[in-house]
Amino acid sequence: MTKQKRHKPEEIILLLRECDASDLSQESFCQQKQISVATLHRWRKKYGMMDVADAKRLVTKGQTNNANNARRIDTA
Repeated sequence: MTKQKRHKPEEIILLLRECDASDLSQESFCQQKQISVATLHRWRKKYGMMDVADAKRLVTKGQTNNANNARRIDTA
């Protein structure tokens, strides 16, 4: 069994925009990109209205929160 790929938020948003612009059905698009239709719907729910800049801010905020949590654990 092969390891599943984790897509970055920026990649997900670009894939969603590509799907919207393509003439393919969702099923055909997902088959071509080797993702499931359920994954596409989950991504659309989470990242649907975001642009790439929003996704980068989301990642940066997550990294900042992780660093703050690590500092709290070290001082406890």
